[in-house]
Amino acid sequence: MKRTCGIGLGATLGLAMCWGMEAAAQQPPAAAPPVVRPAATAPASNAPAPLRTRIALVNMLHVLKHYKKAQAFQEQLAQETRNLDKQYLEPIRAQITKLRADYQTTQDPARRDQIERESRKLQLELQEKEEDAKKTLTKKQGDWTVQLYMEIEDTVRTFAKTYDIELVLFYTDPTNPAEPYNPATIQRKLLMGAAMPLYAAPGMDISDAIVSMLNQRFPVQASNPAPGSGIQPVSAPAPR
Repeated sequence: MKRTCGIGLGATLGLAMCWGMEAAAQQPPAAAPPVVRPAATAPASNAPAPLRTRIALVNMLHVLKHYKKAQAFQEQLAQETRNLDKQYLEPIRAQITKLRADYQTTQDPARRDQIERESRKLQLELQEKEEDAKKTLTKKQGDWTVQLYMEIEDTVRTFAKTYDIELVLFYTDPTNPAEPYNPATIQRKLLMGAAMPLYAAPGMDISDAIVSMLNQRFPVQASNPAPGSGIQPVSAPAPR
């Protein structure tokens, strides 16, 4: 007597079961063994559940554009740039402008030499202060970028675990519907050459859901920090 068995997703296991059943059917019946009651139920297997390959996408440009804290950081950075320029750079530029005007009106060679020396000194001072301001703003922007990325990463992780998603990929695509076919945008995509989706079924892009969760989990503080002090960084989210 033979039994047949269909081959599905577990082909190897199915074939093994069918062969075992065939072999058992061909063996003569053996004496029934004595009944032995187990002392305890065998523990359940701890093997991980098989992957279902559930994938989602996040448009990082879309998230950063609509994440309120990212918007606040951009506004704060622009304000501090204006403050540094007004407080440290504009006075030096005004002195240089005045010296140039004096140079045009004076005919005294000694005075002109003095003006040139003072102008060179002010130009060097202006250059140093511009470099210092650039370093300060670059450091602050870098710290904020890391903070925003960690918050987005933590939120995506939480969302993926909540909705049983196994893999989330991010990409950077313009949010304006007309921009994706801009030649510069297409060239940038071709040069990146990795994980840029050509097609995504409706519902795979979870960018809006991530933005909503971010704005709820990391709201912008109501009180604005003093100019030049910077926004106090929040503690880094703990890995989940």
